[in-house]
Amino acid sequence: MDEEDGDVSEKEYDFFWKMFIDDEELKSYYVKHCGDGGEFSCLVCGTVKEKHLKRLKKFKECVALAHHSISIAKTKKIRSHKAYG
Repeated sequence: MDEEDGDVSEKEYDFFWKMFIDDEELKSYYVKHCGDGGEFSCLVCGTVKEKHLKRLKKFKECVALAHHSISIAKTKKIRSHKAYG
């Protein structure tokens, strides 16, 4: 990883950290449902206008959602996920 990649990772981390800290409802939901089978939706899939992705993909754990985002970004099939993965 070069310096530029480190800057991007730090910016992404700061964005999600700030969102998590500033949004008490989001934080409460995550804390309550993180390990107990909550419902985490991929908001990117919900906005894509491809026929096979007309509905939100839902995951039982936040970690599964993160894995989805990273794996989709690596396939380069859905460009929208690149910003999140």
